[in-house]
Amino acid sequence: MVRDSPEPLTRARVFALHYSLMPSSLTARGAGIALALSTLILMVTRCGGDDFSEGNPPGADAPIDAPATDSGVPGCPNGSKLCAGNCVPFDDPDFGCGEPVCNPCPSLNGKTFCNNGCQINCDAGFDDCDQSTANGCETYTKFDPTNCGACGKKCNPGQSCVDGSCIDTGCPSGQVTCTVGGQCISLGTTENCAHCSDNCGRPNTQAACEQGKCVVKGCSPGFADCDDDPKNGCEANLQTSGAHCGVCKHKCDTSNAISTECAAGKCVPDCQRGSDAYFGDCNTPAPPASDDGCETNLKQDGNCGGCGLTCQPGLVCGIQSAPWPRCVCEQDKQCLAQIAVQPSLPTACNEAAGNCNCPGTGPCSLGEVCVGNAAQLVCDCGGKKCKGAEHCCNGACIAVLTDPQNCGTCGIACGLGKKCVGGSCVAGL
Repeated sequence: MVRDSPEPLTRARVFALHYSLMPSSLTARGAGIALALSTLILMVTRCGGDDFSEGNPPGADAPIDAPATDSGVPGCPNGSKLCAGNCVPFDDPDFGCGEPVCNPCPSLNGKTFCNNGCQINCDAGFDDCDQSTANGCETYTKFDPTNCGACGKKCNPGQSCVDGSCIDTGCPSGQVTCTVGGQCISLGTTENCAHCSDNCGRPNTQAACEQGKCVVKGCSPGFADCDDDPKNGCEANLQTSGAHCGVCKHKCDTSNAISTECAAGKCVPDCQRGSDAYFGDCNTPAPPASDDGCETNLKQDGNCGGCGLTCQPGLVCGIQSAPWPRCVCEQDKQCLAQIAVQPSLPTACNEAAGNCNCPGTGPCSLGEVCVGNAAQLVCDCGGKKCKGAEHCCNGACIAVLTDPQNCGTCGIACGLGKKCVGGSCVAGL
């Protein structure tokens, strides 16, 4: 016969055991004694005896009082830090070594790594002669006469450093040669600033050699140094870069856009249209504010089919069998507006197309309403009647067959490099 394992001795069972062993006549008094005894036993266990914590093994309560482990930066796993909105390791040379820094390790002429701070392995022909990681591997030992082939190795007067070796050149004082038996030249130029091959030129920069040091005067128009890396000069084209549009770090947003591009330093999205999703880029925040893509719903009055397009009183913003939202009527009474006397003449709404029909002028252009008096109602757009090929856009008659900002109907802009021909956007001719 297999017997059950003894039930763990808990605080509750200690109290129940003492209470059950007492005579009934002493029950009330015994309850108090049992409680005091169980409390004494509990105090003994806290001083190193057996653990009576509801059957838990010895030491089970310890984690409750233990200090919490270091969880790193809030929202990031242990050993990582938050840089540019992403969790990266503490030691990542692209974001600096250690925490809480996020600046990349200087990487001029070498490959960086982390070892108690930023360290660098220099490229062939370069060395860190000033022992400062702040400027990377600053010395080109192939041609530096004060560090020829190695840091601190100086050439004698009258010698030049060529490919890491000091050679006698026979050049006049103040001149050097860059090849064995080559032409004697003067230093201090943008091509040979401090020594041979010390070229100050960087992509898209305005550089000069001043007192034996390369100095970048600025970036070429339309360019900027957005990655703070002197090796590639002013690498960002602010006119076309989607990540640096207009200024550094100004990224074009693609929210509600089919695609987006940076043109002439401004974000130009191709906004979603169709399938009941119609959006426009109406805000276009200027730097340093973040771009917000196609942020505006173009199916509402005030932005009906285009930014800032408002329907005339009575009309609503709808689709009405059209490929683009526009101001339309959905029932007859919506065509009647701005009347001096309640007319007896009826108005009509072409519900399929969304345009009004006024007794007096007949079918209206899209966006027009009926105005007048009891004798006559005429089509009106801000005080005048639009021609047959025009639509009423924000109270103005627009030739939608040729207008690149309202091509085909109000609000459809053709974009850069395109023209409106016959109501359709086509590539510029």
